[in-house]
Amino acid sequence: MKDELNIVESQVLKIFRNNKKKADDFLETKDLLDQSLKRLADTFDNVLQSLVEKGYVTQIKGNVTLTDKGDQFLYKAKLYSDY
Repeated sequence: MKDELNIVESQVLKIFRNNKKKADDFLETKDLLDQSLKRLADTFDNVLQSLVEKGYVTQIKGNVTLTDKGDQFLYKAKLYSDY
C-alpha cells in the first residue's frame, strides 16, 4: 500500500484537524468538499504560478496552456488515462 499522499489528499486530511476532529469523528461530505474547494481556491494562484515557473504551463490573459514540458511530465508520470 502506498502511504505517500499528494497535496490535495494532505489538504483534505488537514481539514479534519482544523475542525478538531479525531479518529471516528465525521464531517459531512458536502462540508468536506466545500472546505476543500475553499482551500484550493485560496492557494490556486500560488499553485498555478509554480507550474508557470517550472515551465509546465503558460498563462496569458486568463488562459492557461499546457506546454510540451508539461505534456512530457504527464507522459512520464503516466498520468494520461490511455497509458
